[in-house]
Amino acid sequence: MKFKSFILPLVLFLCGLIVRIIGALFKILHWELGPFNGGLLITIASLLQIIALVFAIVILLRFYFRNRE
Repeated sequence: MKFKSFILPLVLFLCGLIVRIIGALFKILHWELGPFNGGLLITIASLLQIIALVFAIVILLRFYFRNRE
């Protein structure tokens, strides 16, 4: 299994982590930037992280079933 296949899920997960931290900061300080508030940013971050984890699981399952044969 190559590490290169996990670069995209890792980048997505880290982007989600950064957006989550910014969303928490927005929520704590009660900031709003147009339509973006803390709750929306945290929701977007959660979706990014879920997509990244599902993508990584799919890559792992593909690798498992490919090498099982």
